[in-house]
Amino acid sequence: MHTYTLIINTYKLLLHSLHILYTLLAHSLYTNIHTYNSHTHSQALHQLLAKVNKELKALGGVNQKALDQYNTFKEQRRDLELRRVENKKYGGVLLW
Repeated sequence: MHTYTLIINTYKLLLHSLHILYTLLAHSLYTNIHTYNSHTHSQALHQLLAKVNKELKALGGVNQKALDQYNTFKEQRRDLELRRVENKKYGGVLLW
């Protein structure tokens, strides 16, 4: 169970870090857009959007295999928890 907990905690930390980075980038974009006045050309906004998109690409994509593995572990844990509850309910008698 130690490995499972380590994987879950690492995954949660990674998601939290990505969330913080995306939030900071979005806030930066929002702040920069609102510093422009209404006479700013759309080309400047497109350049700003391109800059933010480039910064997002530098963060890399989501590791799909790790995400799938996390979801599988989560389902297995849920199933094991249900089995544990059933086991307690029937006094520790094996049902299968």
